[in-house]
Amino acid sequence: MIDFYQRVEKVRENKELKKGDFALMIGSKSGIYATLLKGKTANGELAITLHNLFNVNLNWLLTGTGKMYNLNTPCNTITLTLATIEILIKHNAIEGMPKNSGYLGAVGLESIKKLEELSIYKLEEMKKRFKIVDAKNLTLSKFINVFEGIGTLQEQIKEIENKLYNDDTVLIIKNLSKLKETEEKKASVAKMFIKMLDDAHFKGIEPLGNLIFLDTASFLDTNYHIIGSYLTSNIVSNSPLH
Repeated sequence: MIDFYQRVEKVRENKELKKGDFALMIGSKSGIYATLLKGKTANGELAITLHNLFNVNLNWLLTGTGKMYNLNTPCNTITLTLATIEILIKHNAIEGMPKNSGYLGAVGLESIKKLEELSIYKLEEMKKRFKIVDAKNLTLSKFINVFEGIGTLQEQIKEIENKLYNDDTVLIIKNLSKLKETEEKKASVAKMFIKMLDDAHFKGIEPLGNLIFLDTASFLDTNYHIIGSYLTSNIVSNSPLH
């Protein structure tokens, strides 16, 4: 169980609720709740639910910082987004934790732009280097070429993997859903990048890099069965950010 779900359980225990009752309150079922606790990704929707139900401090829930309850902290997507980025980056320092990919999903182009601004703000605050690559209207070969322009496609992909392993830069991939490829290929590309980091432990490597996707909520929803289980953290904005 990752730290996020350990803190979810602390909320339940603090409220002295049985698991079945707690599951119903958060819109789940007892059996599904048990499975939920085994998740590899911090759940943004659940975080908002717990805040709305019990005034749980989002910063504490997502990062472990601060008090469990903070009645003076309003719940909004901006706060949740910043906390989600923080938990993704901090997971790199925790041995044995799932790493290192996150997904920030939004409704509409303006919301994606706002998520990009928030990501830049938070990463600069954390003094993290980052690189933003926009996949919109690119073919796969041109998209990969933005990263590495030398060698075959496979050689370029291998070099990207090496940099994710050995460079602490945060790679932000924006608008992968707008890649000029089939829907199946887009999902395959997303999985390829995420598994570069997720599979590092098979090679005995603790990767230094992080990966953040900035894209539509619908792309994550459609392909969650393909990429969702590999994500360290994700948050989807169900309404436009302002």
